[in-house]
Amino acid sequence: MPTKNDLSEVPAALEGVALVSAATCAATGNISLSQWYAEISAGLAPKPVVQRPRFTRWSLVEVRAYWARVATQGIDQTVALRMAAQAKKASDVAKVKRHSNHAAQQRPAYGSAESADCGVEGLGGQVGSA
Repeated sequence: MPTKNDLSEVPAALEGVALVSAATCAATGNISLSQWYAEISAGLAPKPVVQRPRFTRWSLVEVRAYWARVATQGIDQTVALRMAAQAKKASDVAKVKRHSNHAAQQRPAYGSAESADCGVEGLGGQVGSA
């Protein structure tokens, strides 16, 4: 069953006038929306032909031509370097999160035997008794 992002289901008579959303453009190349918009900002992907609030569309013919060109030429060296830098940044952020989560798991839980000796003086063992 075709999905709403499937470009192969457009009738041949409508290919010249068909407009597609950013989600469809990105899904066609198996990239995220932010990557699609980065490609547009870098001048690599086609600019939208209709741009209105909550309605931005690209020409199907231009999008197909773009992805065909990417498939035959491969990724430009600058694009590859930018993608590698983004991946490294994401990896570094994930490492920091893993480290902070690991450190939080190493702390004794509130009320456990390890946290009972918290160094608070002067309670005289009368905690909770009235």
